[in-house]
Amino acid sequence: MIGWHLDFFECLAGDGETGPSVCKIGGWVNDPFGIDRRRYFDPVTDECQSGWIITHLPTGYSAMGVVGSRHLAQEVVGELLTISDWDFVDVVAVKTVAPAVREIMDRRPEVRNPAHFDVALWLEGGKA
Repeated sequence: MIGWHLDFFECLAGDGETGPSVCKIGGWVNDPFGIDRRRYFDPVTDECQSGWIITHLPTGYSAMGVVGSRHLAQEVVGELLTISDWDFVDVVAVKTVAPAVREIMDRRPEVRNPAHFDVALWLEGGKA
């Protein structure tokens, strides 16, 4: 295992009439997750926030946002890695890990669901 390193990775962005598009961005990678600094809409504060977006690399979907430092986002990824085998590429497989992911989101106030940023992996039907 390489551990955290700077690299490019693909994520899904938008959800227009033809579906989400694939974007290549730079960030920190620790397979099967990548994190990158972005602004996203936070429904808790009803405004844009700066934070780290955690992307599930095999699907390209944003899993969650983290308000705080890069190290905090990496800590949250560490918690995600304890839940399951994350090598799945089928979004339907998320149903097996969704309850544990929601528990992390409920327990950690710095974790946000990027509901208005990209396509959120943990929402019903994979749609934000």
